[in-house]
Amino acid sequence: MYQVFLSYIDKAGGNFLLVCLNGLLITLSVYLMFYRSHHLSVPPPLLSLVILFFVALTVNYEIRPHVFSWLYLNLLLLFFDRHYHDPNRSLVPVVVIMGLWVNTQPTFILGWAVVFSYWIGSCLKEKTLRTKASLYSALAVAVCFLNPYTYRGVLLPFTQFGFLQESSLFKTLIAEYAPLPFLPQPDDYHFFGKLDLFKPLFVLQVFRVVLVLLLVIQIVRRKVRIHEIILCSLFFYVNSLAQKNVGYFIVAVAPVLLKSFESKYPFDEAAKSREGKRAKSSLFVSVRRELLASPGLLKVSAVGLSVLCMTFIVRAGTNDYYSVHRVNHRFGYRYSNLTLPVRATEYLREHQLDGKIFNHLNFGGYLMDHLPQKIFIDARNEVIGETFAGEYMKTASNELIGEVVSKYNPDIAIFPHKEGLSWLNFFMKDTINWRLAY
Repeated sequence: MYQVFLSYIDKAGGNFLLVCLNGLLITLSVYLMFYRSHHLSVPPPLLSLVILFFVALTVNYEIRPHVFSWLYLNLLLLFFDRHYHDPNRSLVPVVVIMGLWVNTQPTFILGWAVVFSYWIGSCLKEKTLRTKASLYSALAVAVCFLNPYTYRGVLLPFTQFGFLQESSLFKTLIAEYAPLPFLPQPDDYHFFGKLDLFKPLFVLQVFRVVLVLLLVIQIVRRKVRIHEIILCSLFFYVNSLAQKNVGYFIVAVAPVLLKSFESKYPFDEAAKSREGKRAKSSLFVSVRRELLASPGLLKVSAVGLSVLCMTFIVRAGTNDYYSVHRVNHRFGYRYSNLTLPVRATEYLREHQLDGKIFNHLNFGGYLMDHLPQKIFIDARNEVIGETFAGEYMKTASNELIGEVVSKYNPDIAIFPHKEGLSWLNFFMKDTINWRLAY
C-alpha cells in the first residue's frame, strides 16, 4: 500500500510533494509522541529531551515506509493506553490499525509486540483474563491475515528477522542492518583526525543511553507499569539488532519515560501531605512546588525548545546539518545528485543507452524508476535472496569483481565512484572493453 501511495503522490506533485508529505507524517508522529507523553504535566527540565527527538530521528528522515509505521505504532500505543486506564474505551481502532499496517509494511509484527505487552499487563492488573482485551488482542492478530498474500504475508516479517541475524549476508551487505553499539566508541567519530561529536548516530547513542538509564531509575522507583516494562524491553531488543530500528524504539519508549515523571499542577492535597511527610524542610518543598508549577517556567521552556526545534528543522531541510558533518543522509526537497545518479541517468536517457545494465546496489531503486531497461540489483532482500547477494558481494573485491562482470556480460556499468572503489579500479583499468561515458 505504501508503494501505491507513493506512486500516486509522485504523479500528482513529483519530488517536492513526496518530501512535503513525508515531513508531514514525521511531524504527526512527533506530535503523537508529545500527546502520549502528557508533556504539559512533565517537569520542565525533562522537556529538554524533546530536542533530542528531532536530532536522533534524523537518520530516519528519508522517504521510506517506516514513517507510516511510526504513525501506526503511535496510534496503537495511544488507544491501548486509553483502554488500560479506562476499560470502557473502544478497542475497535486497534483492529483497524493492524489491518492497515499489515498492508503497508512487514514491521506490523511490532504491533503484535504492543498487543502482547498490553494484554499481559491488563490481565495482571485485574488478576484474571479480561474478556474484552483478550478478544480484541486476538482480532488484532487475526486481521493480519487479510492481505494479498494471506499466510505468506504474515510470515514475511520472520523471513526479514533472519536477515538481521549475525549469520546473514545482509548483515554485512547493508549498513543499516549493522547494530549500533550501546556506548559510543570514540574511533567511530573521528574524521580526518578530528573528533566530531555532532553526528546523528552519536546523538542517537547518547539519547538511547539516557532513555535506558532513566527508564531503569523509574522502574526501581516503581513508576513504570509491568506492560510498559515488557514493551520497552521488546523494543530495546529490536533496536539492538539494527540501526534502522531506532525510530521504533524512540516512538515506543520516550513517551512512556516522560509520562512516568509527570506531576500534576497544582499539587493536590494528598500529594502535598505525602511530600510534607517525606521532606524535612517545608521551605524547600514550597519553593520546589512553586518552581515546578510556575507557568512562566513552562512558557520559557516551551519557547526555548520551539526555537531550537525550528532552527534544527531549517538546517535539516536545507541539508546544512548533513553537509557540515559529512553525513550521507539527506532530507532536501528533491533527489540529490551527490547520493543518487540523477544526471548520469539523464545522460543515459538522452543518448538512448538502453543496453544491459550492471549497477551498484545503492542505485537500484532510483534506476528502476528512471530507466526503461531492467536493472541488475536493488536492495529488496526478500527479492534478491542470499545466494545472489553473496555473488554480488564479490564486486567489493578487486580480485573477484571481474568474475561477476564476465558472467553477466553487461553493456553499461553505473556505480558511485567514491564508494565503489573496486568497481572504479576494474572499469578504469580495462580500457580495451570499457570507456568512461559520464
